[in-house]
Amino acid sequence: KWIHSIGMQDPAVTTSLYAPNAVLIGTFAEDLAIGQDAIYMYFKGLFQKKGLQAKLVSLHVQESDSIASGIYKFTHSEGEALARFSFVFEGGKIINHHSSLIP
Repeated sequence: KWIHSIGMQDPAVTTSLYAPNAVLIGTFAEDLAIGQDAIYMYFKGLFQKKGLQAKLVSLHVQESDSIASGIYKFTHSEGEALARFSFVFEGGKIINHHSSLIP
């Protein structure tokens, strides 16, 4: 769902996947985004990258589908970037998401 939401380029759709008090350490962010308002603003800025898409490269799911980690690839008009990620889910919502560029 998260990968698909990135392609939709709608920060409200992507933010809806997060719990109200979720924590996001975004791939292209310098600070934590805590709560849906801050997460919305992160994605609003991220979607300024023209043609932004995300593709899942690898996925590992653990603990009864409550933890997912792996690698995704972002592409946009200015190039591409590989990033590693971890998601923690509770009640079907993302409660913690960490992503960083692979050097």
